[in-house]
Amino acid sequence: MEDTEGSHPEPKHGSWSAKLRSLIRPIGRAKKEKPPTAFGSEVNSVGIEPPSEIREPRAEVLLGSVDPKSLTREQFLHSPDLLYHGTGKEFVFDPTWDIFVDDVKKNRPTVGAGFYTTDNPKEAKMYSRARVPDTNKPSVVVAVLPYQAKMFDFRAISDIRTNGHVPAAMIKEYAEYYQEWLNSHAEDNSKDEPNLVERIRHDIMLTLYNYYSQTLKRIVALNSPFELRAMLGTTGKVGEVIIPVANIFTTFMLSKGYDGIIYIEGGDNPGQNNPTSFVFYNLSKIGSYESWH
Repeated sequence: MEDTEGSHPEPKHGSWSAKLRSLIRPIGRAKKEKPPTAFGSEVNSVGIEPPSEIREPRAEVLLGSVDPKSLTREQFLHSPDLLYHGTGKEFVFDPTWDIFVDDVKKNRPTVGAGFYTTDNPKEAKMYSRARVPDTNKPSVVVAVLPYQAKMFDFRAISDIRTNGHVPAAMIKEYAEYYQEWLNSHAEDNSKDEPNLVERIRHDIMLTLYNYYSQTLKRIVALNSPFELRAMLGTTGKVGEVIIPVANIFTTFMLSKGYDGIIYIEGGDNPGQNNPTSFVFYNLSKIGSYESWH
């Protein structure tokens, strides 16, 4: 489900200072000084190595073969496809939510903006408890059903209890998609922004986007499958995801025709048992009994 602030330790202060000093400059100017390098042509993978053991993911799966609109409430709640969303407050599911803006993504996402669910009600309750630490207050768990949701299952074929790796071909496609997005923002100029704080924030984010672009090039140069959250990490490591970058992965998967992904995140609560997350990027493929009816 959604990530909590404690799930990803921030990079140590010293690890970023030199990088930021060398990279803080308008991306538009950098683009003019040096022609863009094709993905995969820069073989500079210092600090980024391929996995020692490659696990193939299950890949495309379809969730929800029965139309939830045809089910009674009792049938809905006893469906083998039922999923659960643990949250901090009561809410009414709305498939028209903007996953990039609304409360559906209020907490920091690990693998992109979306609606995070699990197939285990006990694990969903623990996700809720992580957001409602007061034991005097009830945990909030919402039951939902998918219907004809095309998902990319990142769990390994060899062992469903572990994640497989992102295929090398998908990494290359994602890197090209990201580069196109970055190029469209390369000429953005913050000088017209009257607020100094916003101008600084704008320039820093462009710096990080540019740095992540170089990380992706190094990952592509490996020509190897790679761990998903490490691929989304600023330096190619798990735990360094920038929210806008994770959101670009959401739009990438939607562009490939996927309604979401299945991925083992690890959980937010120490008592959790490595739960599997079913993350929906297309909310029209998931809903509560009330929203389907």
